Amino acid sequence: MLDIEGERTYMDADSTSKVIKPNFRSAKGAHKVEKKQKTKRQLLEEMDAIRQRLTELEHFAGADAGAKKGLAGQGDESHNIPPQEEINERLKAEEAAKESKNLLHLIFNLSTNFIYLSSDEIDSGINDVLSIVGQYLNVSRSYVFLADGSGTTISNTHEWCSYGIESHLERLQGLSENDFAWFFEKMRNLEIVHVPDVSELPPEAEKEKKRWQDQGIQSVIAIPIVHGFTFIGFLGFDSIAAKKTWSEEMILILRMMGGFFASALVQRASEEKLQDSAMRYRTLFEYANDSIFLIKDGRFVDCNSETLRLFRHSREDIIGHSPHEFSPEFQPDGKNSMEKITEKIQEALAGKPQFFEWRCRSSNGSLFETDVSLNKIELGVEILIQAIVRDITVRKKWEQALGESEERYRSLFDDSRDAIYITRKDGSFVDMNQSCLDLFGYTKEEIFRFNAKSAYLTPEDQENFKKDIKEKGYIKDFEIKLKKRDEKIMDCLITVMTKKNENGQVIGYQGIIRDITAAKEAEETIKYMAYHDALTGLPNRMLFNDRLAMAMANAQRNGKSIAVMMLDLDKFKQVNDVLGHKMGDLLLKAVAERLKKTLRRSDTVARMGGDEFMIILPEMAHEYDAGIVAEKIIEAFQWPFRLDTKELSAKTSVGVAIYPKDGEDTETIMKHADIAMYYSKGRGRNKYTLYSSEMADNIQKDGD
Repeated sequence: MLDIEGERTYMDADSTSKVIKPNFRSAKGAHKVEKKQKTKRQLLEEMDAIRQRLTELEHFAGADAGAKKGLAGQGDESHNIPPQEEINERLKAEEAAKESKNLLHLIFNLSTNFIYLSSDEIDSGINDVLSIVGQYLNVSRSYVFLADGSGTTISNTHEWCSYGIESHLERLQGLSENDFAWFFEKMRNLEIVHVPDVSELPPEAEKEKKRWQDQGIQSVIAIPIVHGFTFIGFLGFDSIAAKKTWSEEMILILRMMGGFFASALVQRASEEKLQDSAMRYRTLFEYANDSIFLIKDGRFVDCNSETLRLFRHSREDIIGHSPHEFSPEFQPDGKNSMEKITEKIQEALAGKPQFFEWRCRSSNGSLFETDVSLNKIELGVEILIQAIVRDITVRKKWEQALGESEERYRSLFDDSRDAIYITRKDGSFVDMNQSCLDLFGYTKEEIFRFNAKSAYLTPEDQENFKKDIKEKGYIKDFEIKLKKRDEKIMDCLITVMTKKNENGQVIGYQGIIRDITAAKEAEETIKYMAYHDALTGLPNRMLFNDRLAMAMANAQRNGKSIAVMMLDLDKFKQVNDVLGHKMGDLLLKAVAERLKKTLRRSDTVARMGGDEFMIILPEMAHEYDAGIVAEKIIEAFQWPFRLDTKELSAKTSVGVAIYPKDGEDTETIMKHADIAMYYSKGRGRNKYTLYSSEMADNIQKDGD
């Protein structure tokens, strides 16, 4: 929450207006800055807008002061003195401007502090802001309502009440659009509801009028809280003691207040989603049947419950220690455990997944055999190694028992969870355990009519297998796609050993198969979701940045140029407002498809969010080629889009920046493309603009 250390006041030099200047800090310390950079940037942009507005108001106040001095210097001649009514109006305007300026100072201070709030401080921070602003504005109640996930109901989530005013927080929960149809329609259309006199509401607002009058409310103002083009709630103020009219300046300032509320609330929702995702991962991690470790800098940083059971250690015994400490000094192949595991970890960090057998040691000193897989994973900004360890003691014992009695062999063979088979040299089956029958979908009687060769997906796979086993005499953890009886394809890891007669001739094969389809699919799904936009399937911001950096590196190496384009849809907000978000989503998907058809396969088109798209044209022969492509894009938007049963026209504005002429790093080149796009909009939309340095100079002058 906001820790208010006190309120300092000061008096304007030419006014008796008191300005509240809150001086507060984050209760957990301003050093606790863990917000994502995107949301920080949004808040800073809002603060820049507030600074600009402050400058305008100060200029306005200065102009008024000059007017007053002008009046004073005109002498005492009565014919030069304006009427008293005109003087009063000027004084009122000056006072209103100063009040707006003071409120703007207050909102600016509050928004600055909001950058440093953590997610669990957002609610208390909003309540503190409502209290400070409510008291300053001398209203009866200030409050925030937020829509639920489906958007069908809305609830009072934050509230401040002045002394003697009854709270309605607990009662105003789960309100539907039917309760306040007129009000909800205004909010859905992102309109500000400004009611100076509740008694003068129109007939269609009868429900709202009755509810507010029952509560003694005389004036109301409600400002939509919006993220992008999506309504997420509203900020409101009630006046009970007297009617209250809000100036356009005040309304604009309160919209800014709603803006930084929206940024904070959206950031918190994003972090909660990340926490939920982390919790799901933790559940899978904790309840996996295999032992799982997370390794950073060569030491264990986490492990699951199966690890504690398998190694017979407590978590404290494991965390912070190195893998070789839970192994004998040497592995069965004679290699030093510490040196070998260090080499395996380095290979995994280089992006090469590792699969190998490993001899481990439990707390009582007993040794056991395991299968280990090492994979590099990214959790947030951390790069870790995930180690999955499976106890293969039973399997190893089975391998050792192949030359022993049939009874011992049969017990291990039948009871193994791994799919095990035995074939003759020609591939005809001799035997198959139940796990293998279940995996491929055969019965015991059917396997003798089939050949192992029928499981290969292609002749090339069969030839690669034969080549490897002929050279080595065995295959270990060979990754291959195999067919089931019903023709379904699965990804498998197979280990195969040859059976030879006394003359050393191959007479058959013994194999173990493990289905890794689910793991492969999960890996591909996670990888795809991390780098693609969920709505359009286009590359997202992360993948776009990677490709842009690669394209710039290639262009620099080859002495070429690349073009970066930014475009958005002209008047896209009207599509969402008039036709609804479903139709807006259909339009975005149709735009994505048309852009892909317009561009080359070597070009990249990505959705950056909302209705913004960015394009990379790599290694252009000539810079003017960018203009040709931009014209093709503009031309492509001249034809209407077919959306279900409707046709919808949509135009676009395009900004183009050339690397390296317009920027030598990704951030600069993207910013300049963005500037060029807004120049296209300013020139009447449905155009493209090539970036020039004068554009940046004009923006700098405007900022000054």
